[in-house]
Amino acid sequence: IQKLQEEGKRSQIVTYEEALLIDTINRIYLIPVSQVNLKTAEKIPERELLNATEYSSYANDYQRHYGDYNNLILYSDYEDSAYALFEDRVQFSLYEVHHFDDDILISIQTAKEDSDSNGLVNLLDHQSLHLYALKEKRLRNIKLQNASLQSYRFKLLSKSLMLSFGIDHNKNGLYESREPLENYQYHYEQEIFKPILAPVLKEQLQKRLEGSK
Repeated sequence: IQKLQEEGKRSQIVTYEEALLIDTINRIYLIPVSQVNLKTAEKIPERELLNATEYSSYANDYQRHYGDYNNLILYSDYEDSAYALFEDRVQFSLYEVHHFDDDILISIQTAKEDSDSNGLVNLLDHQSLHLYALKEKRLRNIKLQNASLQSYRFKLLSKSLMLSFGIDHNKNGLYESREPLENYQYHYEQEIFKPILAPVLKEQLQKRLEGSK
């Protein structure tokens, strides 16, 4: 990538997918930002290329979207203005739009840092969860040091979450299937992030496994 930048070339082109209406009352649209991978790196011309594909699934109060994304743009039809949620480079393959009685939340499982130090930011790197609330217009980041988010779900009738993190036990910058998982919870209103299981209980279970009570 650095070599291509020095040569004034690029191997990917930004593409913008179809705008999705996520707030009918305030006429707010969401525009996913993706990229097109070129077969060979090309000299950067002054033009843009648009090509998008999307798969969506709907379930009760939320919409789930799969793809290959690097940002999300919110567009206000009333104000005729748009802004990107992320200021830095991120990568993600899934985002969800959750509708609550008093707000709309966008949840995005992202890779943001080159945790394995291979020069790339991709979905093999440690992942975390970003939450964006339309009402307060604030992006929250829920992450665990030296771990990668594996899954999450909202608690019943709540904005609070339960999350499963893969612990990078050997600290090589990657979560591997043989490494342990830990469950955490995030209290949305209080902004408290903590383990679901108390340390005492975890210690008891470990001792039972080892046969030492």
